[in-house]
Amino acid sequence: DIAKLIINQEIILDDRLTAFDEDLFRKVANINRKVSYGNNNFNLALNIDDKEIFRNGDFNVIISVYDQNTPAEKALNVAKSDIVCCVNDWFMKDDSLRREFEQFVKTKKFFKLHYDSATGTRKIALEKFGDQNTKRIQDIIRRFEAKFKDTPFVSANQVLSPAEISGTTLTNRFNNVIEKHLDEIYKKNHLASGYANSNEALRNSTSDAQTSFDNSLTAAEMQVDSYIETFGNSITVDDVVKHFLKPPFGWKDISTLDILVHLAKKNKRKFEWRNDSIDLKTFVDKAIRTNERSAIVIKSIETIGSELIKETRRAFREIFNLDLIEDTDQTVLFNEMKKKLTTLLEYYQPLSDDYYGKEPFGKQFNDFVKIINKMLEIRDQKNTGREKYQKPGLKNIGEGRIDELAPFVPEDGVKCPRRGWFMFSFSGAGHGVINSVFR
Repeated sequence: DIAKLIINQEIILDDRLTAFDEDLFRKVANINRKVSYGNNNFNLALNIDDKEIFRNGDFNVIISVYDQNTPAEKALNVAKSDIVCCVNDWFMKDDSLRREFEQFVKTKKFFKLHYDSATGTRKIALEKFGDQNTKRIQDIIRRFEAKFKDTPFVSANQVLSPAEISGTTLTNRFNNVIEKHLDEIYKKNHLASGYANSNEALRNSTSDAQTSFDNSLTAAEMQVDSYIETFGNSITVDDVVKHFLKPPFGWKDISTLDILVHLAKKNKRKFEWRNDSIDLKTFVDKAIRTNERSAIVIKSIETIGSELIKETRRAFREIFNLDLIEDTDQTVLFNEMKKKLTTLLEYYQPLSDDYYGKEPFGKQFNDFVKIINKMLEIRDQKNTGREKYQKPGLKNIGEGRIDELAPFVPEDGVKCPRRGWFMFSFSGAGHGVINSVFR
């Protein structure tokens, strides 16, 4: 009686596809939703014919079971980013296996509909059919695994014959196809392999003060720099990151940010956040937050000529009696100037704190400290603003003060020339040159 009822049990396509997914394919294929590739993770979308299993993936895997189309036909009709596992190529020809699977699906559905309400001998009989069905699916799985080696795939609109796929088990073969597919879809993913792939690594890359004399661009940096040029050298970080997440790149967002950091270190790019220039540390602090990326604009850096850089070193020495590093790199020079000024500030800030308002010469210390602080606040090497340095009154400070303050000159040899910071007005050649670079 129960056997006849099971034979006559109505099943629809969704019953078949659900059973194929839950009881057969994913029991043996060990599919992970997240797939690691290069330095990034990609989400896999999965369909069994037209039934969605995993949605919204970076690439789509279609297990073709009841579809009548050949692999060659499939290759013409799916997106390049899709993988098609053509089980139908042999499953629809194996009448014996397909009949066994149909019987399994009917028994499973009948058991689900009637078991809870059954009692007595009917319930015992249903349990017996349930045990038989468990054995049936185990046999189907064994047969399915043995036949899977004959399964062709479609990857990047090309048919892969079974002979082109390596691996001895179903899971190995399936994963190898995914790897081969991602190699084709994300051909340029490897270009970002040497860059940061975590927030911590990005911060370490940014804080690395090691100076490189090679400012040539890597292949990844050239790709990003060229893309920025396409948009007139002004584009948001959000737009750049999203572009390089797509094929053929598939770069992790953090890696793209690190590439931007390297472009900035090589004097190719600078950053503005809501129209204000920002340094690399501020850039990273904001860029790792996705909601801030659209507010950060990438700009080009205006190059400063070598003669002006040479004059800057001369003027800096004339004004501060300090020598700058012999380097033609404007960013190296800019950072060296800030380092020297920081040293001066660390020495004179305590003197300003101790003597301003208490001794007549305290005002000179205080005025000098204010100027150094304003200079250290500047982030843009080409930002005009002479008024920041022409502090009213400084140019008229008496020379006699320099002698009165001689005891306070640092012991390490950092000295102020007679017409140094107490006469500090950045007038003449010194003002023009320093103002051209350190701004």
